Amino acid sequence: MKKRRVLSFALGFIIITLAVLRVTFGIIRFVNYHSHKNDIKKPFLDISPYVMTLEEAERRTQQHLVDIKKARDTISNTILYLDYNSLDKMSFVDKRNYGLNKVKNDSILFIDFNTQLKIPKDYYSKQSYNDSLRAAFKSVEDLNVFIYTFKAQGNVERNFKSLKTKNDLKNYRQEDIVINDEGISYKMSEKNKQFRGYVFYFQNKKEESLTFFEFESNKLSGKELKIKAFEFLAENLKHKK
Repeated sequence: MKKRRVLSFALGFIIITLAVLRVTFGIIRFVNYHSHKNDIKKPFLDISPYVMTLEEAERRTQQHLVDIKKARDTISNTILYLDYNSLDKMSFVDKRNYGLNKVKNDSILFIDFNTQLKIPKDYYSKQSYNDSLRAAFKSVEDLNVFIYTFKAQGNVERNFKSLKTKNDLKNYRQEDIVINDEGISYKMSEKNKQFRGYVFYFQNKKEESLTFFEFESNKLSGKELKIKAFEFLAENLKHKK
C-alpha cells in the first residue's frame, strides 16, 4: 500500500514537471518568435524621387526647357531640307516655332547697301539667329537657297567647308565662271537624303569678307542646278553701281 502511494506521487510529480517544462518551452518559443519578428526590417518606401525642394523643381523645369529648345533648334536648323509639301502641311504653331514663314508677296532682302535680292511669292523663308546666315528660303520646286556673309578666315575652301562640317561633304570643286566670279559645286547629305549644291561666292577684299549664295536640290542634276542658280540670280539679284 505504501509502495503504491510512492509510485503515485512519483508519477504525479513527473507529469507535473513535464507539463511545466512544456509550458515553459512554449513561452520561450513564443517570446523568441515575436522578438525575431520585431527585428525584421520593414520594407522602406523610398519616396525621394517624388519629393523635392522648390529649388530642385525649378532647376529641373529650367533644364527641361533648355532640352526642348535644343531639340527644337536642331530640327529648326535643318527644317528646309524637308520637301515643300511637308512644310505646307505643318501647323501654324509648328511653323512659328521653327521660324518658318510663307512669303505671300514678292519681298526684298537687302544683302548690303548696294545689293538687294527679291524673294518670290510662295517661297518659304526661314528666320535665322545665325549672324553669318543672312537668309534661307525654299522654292515650290524644292530648291533651297542659303546666303552667308562673314569675315573671311583663310582661303575660300576652308571657309566653305566650315559651314558643312555636319553634312558629309563630297565632290568639292571650285571653278571659274566669268571674270571676278567663281563657283563651287559639291554633294552633301542631310536627313538621309543626298543633295547637290552649287555656290556663287564673292570676295570683298577691302572688308575681308565673303558672301556665299548656296543653291541645293535633291532632285536636279548638277547641270540643271547650275542653270537654275544662274537664272535665279539673274532674275532676282540687283546691284546698284
